[in-house]
Amino acid sequence: MSKGKGLAILLVSAAAPCLGVSPVSPPAAWAHHGRDFLLSRTAELPHPGQLYLIPRQDYIAVNEESEFEFEPTFLAGVTSWLAVELHGHITKEEDVPWEYESTAPAVQFRLSPSHHRWALGLSAEYEVSHLDEIHDRLEVRGLLSGSMKHSRLAINIAAERELDSGQDVECGYAAGLRSRLTDDLDWGLEGQGTFERNSVHEGLIGFFFDVSDRLAVNAGVGTGTGDEAAPDFTSRTAVVWRLRG
Repeated sequence: MSKGKGLAILLVSAAAPCLGVSPVSPPAAWAHHGRDFLLSRTAELPHPGQLYLIPRQDYIAVNEESEFEFEPTFLAGVTSWLAVELHGHITKEEDVPWEYESTAPAVQFRLSPSHHRWALGLSAEYEVSHLDEIHDRLEVRGLLSGSMKHSRLAINIAAERELDSGQDVECGYAAGLRSRLTDDLDWGLEGQGTFERNSVHEGLIGFFFDVSDRLAVNAGVGTGTGDEAAPDFTSRTAVVWRLRG
């Protein structure tokens, strides 16, 4: 079997629940950390030995109720094909104190050679809940990304399941396209959603500012469509800060 066919089979296996196949959950880029968007990820990895701190903040308003989410993340490059991550989920709903919801270790693999302009990747995350009313969660995500002269594209297919909840695997997508405005500033469009019958989709316009070779700031606003859980308004920001390497 050729390497290309092997990579294709691995990605199809990861996305199999989304394709209805089985119940198993599954660029020469401008930067090397994979956090080039707000809703989607690229297949790029940090260089070995690099360490990033990536605090992320989300404000979500649904049906006159709002929630603030804070997600501090540490991301480290291990090899040219492997990165590891640890992040937490902290939430604040209206009239409810701050709560530390969960901790999530994750791994990400690059499946294509690092010198290729287009990259394939695979990530897996296990979210450990710290609240009785929230179940542990497992997510597997297939990643495709690439860079052109003045733009960058990312497409993700994800399968996730809440463990011990009796629910089926839920499949979804995330995609983003960003284009250069100046040497340090990009703008872009992103979307994410599910493939379920009562699906929820979110669209977002974002701006991505490279403050220096160690620091980037991403920010965007969006809205949703679908059932009653669709957001009326979202505001998402993230800081990508290289601490080492």
